[in-house]
Amino acid sequence: MRIASAMAQAAVSQAGRVSSRTELGKDDFLKLLVVQLKTQDPLQPLQDREFVVQLAQFRILEQLDQLNRTNEAALFAAVSSVIGKRVTWGEGETDTASAVVRRDGQYYVQTAGGREIPFDSISQVS
Repeated sequence: MRIASAMAQAAVSQAGRVSSRTELGKDDFLKLLVVQLKTQDPLQPLQDREFVVQLAQFRILEQLDQLNRTNEAALFAAVSSVIGKRVTWGEGETDTASAVVRRDGQYYVQTAGGREIPFDSISQVS
């Protein structure tokens, strides 16, 4: 069985369990690799080079995932550092940052005055 058809079968079997995610993660990659290995034609096994390439792709996926988590932690630390400081946004509006909230992948700074400002719209911190 060709690699593409094995991957298509795996995708079809997962179709009933669709989640809100739109990206494949490393667990999905491993599932596809296992299905591919189980369904390969014994007379035409996966070439060594193809297998090494797929393992390298998996390693790259793991490293990107780790890099993403590291970047997310650094971004959270940077955003959180404004708490208790005076922030400026918009056309010179200022207030003291009292909390940070993450919603829909974006950070918002809550001010003492009850406003919620997108972090990327803050122009000055003092």
